[in-house]
Amino acid sequence: MKINITEAMPGMVLDKPVVRGNVILVEKGETLSLPLIDKLEKRFRIETIDIVSNEKTEVDSNSNTISEQLIRSTKTALLEYDATKIEENASSMVSAILKNVDFNGSFSNLKFNLEACKDKTDEIDACLDHSIRVATFSIILAYLYNERIKRDVRELSELKLRLIDYRDITIASLLHDSGQFNQSEEILKMVKALTKTTKLVNMLYNINDIPTDRFDNKYKEFYSFCVATKLYDINYDMRYMILFSDENENNTGPLKPKAFDDKKTHRCVVGAKIIRLVNLYDNYLSHCINNGDGLENIVAILGQASINGVVNKQLTDLFLENIPIYPVGTKVVLSNGERAVVVKPFTGYTYASRPVVRLLNSNKIVRLNEENSIVILGVADENVDMVVNDQLKDVDTHISKRR
Repeated sequence: MKINITEAMPGMVLDKPVVRGNVILVEKGETLSLPLIDKLEKRFRIETIDIVSNEKTEVDSNSNTISEQLIRSTKTALLEYDATKIEENASSMVSAILKNVDFNGSFSNLKFNLEACKDKTDEIDACLDHSIRVATFSIILAYLYNERIKRDVRELSELKLRLIDYRDITIASLLHDSGQFNQSEEILKMVKALTKTTKLVNMLYNINDIPTDRFDNKYKEFYSFCVATKLYDINYDMRYMILFSDENENNTGPLKPKAFDDKKTHRCVVGAKIIRLVNLYDNYLSHCINNGDGLENIVAILGQASINGVVNKQLTDLFLENIPIYPVGTKVVLSNGERAVVVKPFTGYTYASRPVVRLLNSNKIVRLNEENSIVILGVADENVDMVVNDQLKDVDTHISKRR
């Protein structure tokens, strides 16, 4: 789809290369960022570009947000610390997720997150699955944050300082736990070197508490920061999103960063807060699903965490107001003994745990927000209803037409 460069937005994907004369400026498949858009418009005077249409294809509307192939490829890239592949997969992940964002902010195609939460015997495999889920939700929360900023801020120079680059936060999310499965002698040497650098000494109150002769999981984000530092082409924002991704809003985390220059560090600080919130969310989500518990406590726990200064309140509100804890297609067990599938989720603090469901044995529709005598006890063993009923297909078709 051809658009004017003035209509280009971060996260859009090029359907054709951008060419000037016989020179290819940007390859097909590249995900646009604000700096890239700015360069094409002001430096190269590009007037139009071809982007991938956001309309869902037949395959898109019936598939998971991220394909199994992409998940496997991303796991391999993370284990091998292949920066080029991680970056390539991050761009694919951003493209896949943003295609499934509709204009109501209803993210109904997150089914794979429920499937992937099942307990794993392999600790590293579970850690990799967790990182991919954190990246998925971080992209979505970054999208919500960016949309709000674009409504509130009109100055392009201010937008550049505040908008989160989707690729940056995706790569940071994917690597935020990499220090857990790369505790090598090489990383320990980097810990010893980096804890003596003037920049980090001036940035972190607790840097002298990090042991340099052994690993302590309390500082796993610092080890992940070391992994990112040794990878080429990992920029400042990515590295510092990782470094501060375990810090609390009230500055009671393991590293205790000192005051920041807001304008220079705003993006990486907000990105780190997003990863912190999403990391906490996914840990509770996994715990509830693996134990067959209902998910209503997640809303209360995140709300309490924001009140207590563990996570950012504005980001928490934005997250819970837009992301359903029971996505469309989730199979649940009800307190009356029935099994059902979610056909319409709710968000926010009030009805997030009381979606509209369809009973599996009778196809009867039950509105749990109006039926106070029935509650969801937990997620069913067969988490996801892979066959979307006609009603939901109509909804998907309607959304696609609007796009």
